[in-house]
Amino acid sequence: PIVGRGTLAAPQYGAGAQASANPYSVSATYKNGPVALMLAAERNAIETDLWSIAGSFMATPVLKLMGSYTAQDQEHTRFVNAETDSWVLGANYTMGPGKFLVGYGQKTPDGIAKTKQFSLGYEYSLSKRTYLYFDASKKKSGISPTATSSINHFAVGVNHAF
Repeated sequence: PIVGRGTLAAPQYGAGAQASANPYSVSATYKNGPVALMLAAERNAIETDLWSIAGSFMATPVLKLMGSYTAQDQEHTRFVNAETDSWVLGANYTMGPGKFLVGYGQKTPDGIAKTKQFSLGYEYSLSKRTYLYFDASKKKSGISPTATSSINHFAVGVNHAF
């Protein structure tokens, strides 16, 4: 069940209930030389709308710059704070078989303190389909105007594409 604008006793969409809309998802991409762009829009079956725009630019053969913006509207299932906006800026720098990654982004839910996240990473290619990776990230969220929460994330692993 999805409580949405209902209550725990009477959810907006009960278990097994028919959703209110036909979902759709559409996207378009464009790539020409060092530039790539993407535009997407979608709606799920309970009328949450989402649209995104993203782009990348190969500044040099080893440096790629990226950015994206996403907006989400949950007005159909939320009384308050239905809008969420987010953006991310990133770059990767290739050096031999390794790649350095950096990113920064913010998520701003309507009426709620924003979340900020900074990430660093490194990937080392073992072959065309396998690489080792290490990622570190710091995420700060505003709990209230006077208090914040901070979480550190770390990841180490092997990625293999079959």
